[in-house]
Amino acid sequence: MHSSTTSTIADHLRSVPEAARVSDSMIVSHAKGSWLWDADGERYVDFASGVLVLAAGHADERIADAIATQARTVTNVYAHDTHQRSELADAILATTGGDFDQAFFMSTGSEGIETALKLARAATGKQGIITFSGAFHGKTSSGVAMDGQASVRDAYGGTIVGPVIRARYPYAYRWDLPGDMDEVALMLLEAQIQMEGPERLSAIVLEPFLGAGGVVPASTAFLRGIRTIADRYELVFILDEIQSGLGRGGAMWRYREAEVVPDILLGAKHLGGGLPIVAIMARTSIFDHAPNGSLTSTFGGNPLSAAAGLQMLSIIESDDLISQCVANSATIASRMTEWEGAYEIVGEGRAAGLSCGIELVLPGTAEPNSAAARAAKRLAAAHGLVTMPAAGVHGNVLRFGPALNIPADVLQDGLDRLEAVIAELETTSAR
Repeated sequence: MHSSTTSTIADHLRSVPEAARVSDSMIVSHAKGSWLWDADGERYVDFASGVLVLAAGHADERIADAIATQARTVTNVYAHDTHQRSELADAILATTGGDFDQAFFMSTGSEGIETALKLARAATGKQGIITFSGAFHGKTSSGVAMDGQASVRDAYGGTIVGPVIRARYPYAYRWDLPGDMDEVALMLLEAQIQMEGPERLSAIVLEPFLGAGGVVPASTAFLRGIRTIADRYELVFILDEIQSGLGRGGAMWRYREAEVVPDILLGAKHLGGGLPIVAIMARTSIFDHAPNGSLTSTFGGNPLSAAAGLQMLSIIESDDLISQCVANSATIASRMTEWEGAYEIVGEGRAAGLSCGIELVLPGTAEPNSAAARAAKRLAAAHGLVTMPAAGVHGNVLRFGPALNIPADVLQDGLDRLEAVIAELETTSAR
């Protein structure tokens, strides 16, 4: 039985509107590696890794020790520099091979986006922003205004000063225009820029793969085309690798695989090993436009998060987490290919490293099956599996992302449970 305290929490969660809930079926007691335990002692395979923040799984002793040691020394000094912050800046810049020479830290990915927009506007003297259909750039007002999902914008009414162009993202499974998809998407983008007027636009903000938009990777050709367009119209190219970077996407940074260097790079999620921190990286020529004292944050780059970040970067290298990610991603991709052939409800499976999504459709069609995706998370919990909330432009993508170092046997166990969920959804979906 739950304690009276736990019952009170559960009662409160049931009173929260469904759209605001993360989970109404589980109170987590503790976790280790790729396993979670709830307050009743039930064990679950974790295929969410804290919404992609745990590269090395739960409760890694090295990260815990780094946090505990730092907590006994100093936890916050506001804008004063610390050895931890300086060392983390050097360490994360080293992962970019010299593409950037300054790093600044805030607390969350949303704060990182806000900071990048401020830098772009200061550097160009212009206000407008270009973003993409299906994009997700956070839950602050600016982030919501940029999000490419109408349901999110409608819910929060987000708006920012200056025009926002929402260009079409090349989404192969649902692309309906003739011609080469990437070339057409770039042509449409350029037409929108010309109609709006490039003199009003400051930046292009892009994810190398849609995260909350349904795990849809952009091709190298598309990324290179964006770089060309940004240069042509003197726009700041902001690459949001908050979800894809630091190994999650199968490489330290996706942009380096494509050999396309943005003007501003954002990395977060894994960086703090579970603690809040985001890195904003750019050349000095970009940062020099920021007014003196304008880039400060109460918790940004605090010593505790910085210490965890230093340990996390060390673990990514020492444990070769990226190679583990690539191998585990291949295992998942193979299973998803099997499911595409075995289940009519599976339209397409996509794995960008260990950010994974299954496009659920009405059996026998390509029509989005958002009802199945909404049901999947709770059904997965009934099978002892933690996944992420329904995602995608149409809300029909079953999304999951285990820790990069999930053991092979635990991964197979989780995939077996996930297949059971898919099979059950298939039998209950309306044709």
